[in-house]
Amino acid sequence: MENKDKVTGSQATPCAEAALIPEKSATSARYLIGTLLGILVFAAAVLISDASHMKMPGHIVVFWFPALMAGRALSGYRGSGLVITALGGGLANVYHPPVGADMAGFVLAALVVEGIMLLARQEPSIVVGIFTGIAADLGKLLPKLAVIVAGGATPNHNRATLTFMVASYVLFGAAAGVLYVAGRHLKRRAGARISSKTSRGDSGFVRAGLLFWVSVISVLAALYV
Repeated sequence: MENKDKVTGSQATPCAEAALIPEKSATSARYLIGTLLGILVFAAAVLISDASHMKMPGHIVVFWFPALMAGRALSGYRGSGLVITALGGGLANVYHPPVGADMAGFVLAALVVEGIMLLARQEPSIVVGIFTGIAADLGKLLPKLAVIVAGGATPNHNRATLTFMVASYVLFGAAAGVLYVAGRHLKRRAGARISSKTSRGDSGFVRAGLLFWVSVISVLAALYV
C-alpha cells in the first residue's frame, strides 16, 4: 500500500510541474512585453521633453518620471526601472541624437526610485510620491553636480548658478511626483469602473487593449515630433 502511494506521488510531481510550465511562460511573456512597452513609453517621453524647448533646469522630469513609473508598472518586476531608463534613453539617442539623453543620470535616477519603492512596500501616498519625484530628479542631477563641484561646468550651468539649478530640480521633481500620484489615482478609478461594468476576463482584455493603445499613441507622438 505504501509503495502504491509512493508511485502515485512520484507520478503526480512531474504532472504538477508540467502544469506550471504554461503559467511560467505566460508570466515571462508578460514581463518581456511590459518591459518593451515601458522602454518605448520612456523613449517617447524623452523625445517629447526635448521638443518642449523649455530652458528651466530639470523641467524634463515632468515627462520622464511619470513615464518611468508607468514603465515599471507595465513590466511588473523589481529592478525594471534600470532596464527601462538605460534602453529607453539609448533608444531616444539613437533615434534623435541631438536629444543627448543623459544615460548615467537616468540610470542613477532609476536606482533611486527602485530603492525608495523597495522601502515603501505599499502604494505610495502623495508625500512619498513627491519625495520620490524630488529624489529621482536629484539623482539624475548627480553627474552634472559632480562636474560642477569638481570645478568644471556643464553647457548651461556652473558654480554661480548651482543654487538656482538645485532649486529648480527640486521644484520640478515635486511637480513630477504629484503627476505620478494623480496618474495612479486616475488609473485606480478607471480600473474600478471597468471592473464594475465587465466580467473578469473582459476587464483583463480591456486593460491590455488600453495599455497597447497608450503605448502606440506615445510612440506616434514621439515619431511626429
